[in-house]
Amino acid sequence: MWNGAVALVEHWRVLASRLMRELCFKRVLGRGSMGTVYAAELIDDAGVSRECAAKVLKKAGSDREGFRRRLRAQIACLEARPIDTLTGVEEVLRVNDLDVVISRLLDAVDVGRILEKGRMPARAVAELGVALSGGLAELHSRRDAAGRRMVHQDVKPTNILITAGGKPFLVDFGLARATYVEREQHTQGLVLGTLNYYAPEVLAGASPAVESDGFALGIILWECAAGGAWGPPLFHRPRFQKRVEERFASLDADGQPLMDVLRGLLLWEPRERATMVDIHQRFQSLVEQLEGPGLVAWADSAVADVKNSVRRIPSDGLMGRTLKVGVQTTSPAEPDLGEAATLENRRGRGWLWAGLGLLSLAGLATVSAGLVVAVAVFAYLCL
Repeated sequence: MWNGAVALVEHWRVLASRLMRELCFKRVLGRGSMGTVYAAELIDDAGVSRECAAKVLKKAGSDREGFRRRLRAQIACLEARPIDTLTGVEEVLRVNDLDVVISRLLDAVDVGRILEKGRMPARAVAELGVALSGGLAELHSRRDAAGRRMVHQDVKPTNILITAGGKPFLVDFGLARATYVEREQHTQGLVLGTLNYYAPEVLAGASPAVESDGFALGIILWECAAGGAWGPPLFHRPRFQKRVEERFASLDADGQPLMDVLRGLLLWEPRERATMVDIHQRFQSLVEQLEGPGLVAWADSAVADVKNSVRRIPSDGLMGRTLKVGVQTTSPAEPDLGEAATLENRRGRGWLWAGLGLLSLAGLATVSAGLVVAVAVFAYLCL
């Protein structure tokens, strides 16, 4: 009994400490179709803080608890066995009735911004292909609780970050799938992300699969090698195949060696596309044949140039604010970030500690009753 009471008190103590955290929104990092990303600090009840990336999600649909449940299932996939090049969601918070996704804050820039400065050397593209295809191959080898193969579902330039040391990361894993399911429950035929990177079968209504992840990766690596945009999606097969040939023909002599590997990803029929395991091996062989600067040498200057360039993102009502975590303070329709939030959070914290106190007393009372019964039984046996 005593162990049970101690465990119960400890559970509530941990829950209380998690609900007493604060999230400080420092600056806006970017805005996209799913929401706004901030550089933030998560401060625990002892005042210890850590930097993080906080994505405040746009509201989509009414099944918000189902959305959070699906997202937590994706988190568990990476927690058990992390993948080096994939950065997933660490936790899902409620901040002033907003769903906030917490992930690792990387000192890096996304490929979309890098491509604004021009193309990448062929060897750097091949090394990027090795890293990303390896991470996706590991992801695709896993299955979720329902037995389905894991898919990223939102491979695009803004979800690929590269550090100044040349380390690439594929971010937002888990968020795309949870949001896709949520929106599909309310909207027919809706797809997420940038349409330019969606495979033909997904645009036609099929669910994203491992082959569509590979298709998106193929387009992105071509854009890295060419320094230009692939173009809007095509729904007519002959026109698509014509574009593929035109895009490959436009690669200069430096990028031509990449063509055979990328062609295996950019096929109309998903069943004909190469697997990520095969692409990973082919890129590894190609890296050994190519000359010129690799990903580390190229990123040393290219990433720094992008980071030093001025990019103004308008502020909003959250930037600079510090808000309590885990207490719903307003109606879902109009989240208010004013004084009412602080007052309601204080009330919520007071009720939490009151409940903790009552449970502690109940636990002690149970233990005391148990001791009285034990003494009575012992006395009866001895008489």
